[in-house]
Amino acid sequence: MFERSGSHRVGDASVKTTTSTMSTTTEEWFSAPVIDAQGTIKYVPIDQDILQVPVFVTLHGAVDVIGLTDSEATRVTLKDIQSQKGLVELEIRLANEGVIILQKEMTQYPRVIPASVLTGCVLNKRSNFFVISFYYYTLEKYQNRRMERVLRYAYMTSSAEEQKNINSFYKAIQLLIRGVDLETINIEAEDWTPDQVLVLVNPVSGKKKGRSIFQNTVTKMLNQACTDFRLVVTSGKGFAHTYASRERLDVFSAILLVSGDGLYNEFINGIMSRVDWKKAIQIPIGIIPAGSNNTLAGSILAQRNEHTRRKYAVTNCMFAFIKGRVQPTDLLKVHYRNLVDYSGLYHTWGNLAEVYHKSRRLAWLGNYRLTFWFIVRLLQNNGVRGRVYYRHANADGESELVQLTTQGFSVLSVSNVSHLSYNTAIKPDLTPSGGHAALCFVRYPISRRKLFSMLQQARRDGSHIHTHDFESIPVSAVVIVPDEESQSKTLLDGEKLPTSNVEIEVLPSIAKLKY
Repeated sequence: MFERSGSHRVGDASVKTTTSTMSTTTEEWFSAPVIDAQGTIKYVPIDQDILQVPVFVTLHGAVDVIGLTDSEATRVTLKDIQSQKGLVELEIRLANEGVIILQKEMTQYPRVIPASVLTGCVLNKRSNFFVISFYYYTLEKYQNRRMERVLRYAYMTSSAEEQKNINSFYKAIQLLIRGVDLETINIEAEDWTPDQVLVLVNPVSGKKKGRSIFQNTVTKMLNQACTDFRLVVTSGKGFAHTYASRERLDVFSAILLVSGDGLYNEFINGIMSRVDWKKAIQIPIGIIPAGSNNTLAGSILAQRNEHTRRKYAVTNCMFAFIKGRVQPTDLLKVHYRNLVDYSGLYHTWGNLAEVYHKSRRLAWLGNYRLTFWFIVRLLQNNGVRGRVYYRHANADGESELVQLTTQGFSVLSVSNVSHLSYNTAIKPDLTPSGGHAALCFVRYPISRRKLFSMLQQARRDGSHIHTHDFESIPVSAVVIVPDEESQSKTLLDGEKLPTSNVEIEVLPSIAKLKY
């Protein structure tokens, strides 16, 4: 098949990973030859039980392709491969557990790419010559961020039966990436077509990096996953609402939003205004952080125990979108002034609303704008007054609302998610699919020192929830009646609402998120 010598090749540099850098049991299966500082080849032990798992498709006679980029892999020729020295034939097995690569006469040291981290497979074909690329993203234990890895192999065959086998392998691995149990299907009879994803990009959100995030990361990972997509770039406020309310959405398997939280709010409200909203709201939505607060992205990544900072959050969120499951999510139905809005995130009133609203003029500062305006509000140390009624999440749906007795509020938020921004938690254990919201509040008056300390704790580790001054109640409904003289801001998912009476109802598991 290929010319080869007796020496052993190590593969590309991307596989120089030991089990000590992995953070979960499934990712500890990854094993490969590694080279130490002295240039000696060593092998990482692996659980030999992996060699006993059921195998559904096997390729015999593949060889390593060393150091090729994605674009070079599409142009590589058979002559290029045969010019490499030290080629060793490999056996590539596909199982539910992942991809198992065995080197001839050294089967006790397999390389294994667990299915849990495998995000893509691309097959470049030229007549009877194939280059197959595996893309996977391992989780760095100490930084909780995903790192891209690539393994690439060449394979040549003139046999029609073997070409059929490699096509079956490619189809099966696409199904495996999408979470299909290979043991429950007939691979030959199974039909696979690329997923169709609608991608909406807000180019002016936050620091205006939506386009570059799409071009540098989103496109790359969708192509690796062999996912087709339609790109729509928003042209201004209200565009997403109009698009979601009028365009055909049932041709897409998922929707991906590259923006901050405002686009998610617009899109959800656009869907809920449709005649067929019950069907459209079932299409799962993913989020890639490109805004200032990135509340939804931060909440999702915190739930996955992965890094929420923007530098790593984009790749982490793309991995969650490709490999994650479709999760039911609650929405908040908000009534005010004879109008109805829907929220997937939070409603806030008082100091937090003032901070989020007034800091918008400093959007170029990113999340630091919130710190600046929080300090400004801290110096003023104002509270808001009004009546708040709630129905406990465990109470009967027809039961009377209970009034919350207090002189006023320094902070009050009805939250559907754990975070208020990517690095500030409001209720760390809250999930979007909990079936209830959290009524979180800090009573007024409170000292500036205590309030500032709580902010620091909220941004550091969420330990503010254990302080005496922070209170939280799981609720299914809330009514807020501000005092007539109250001029404090009210925000819904970061967008300003007029100050008025507000009725909030939790709609459990009505929508879908993919993460």
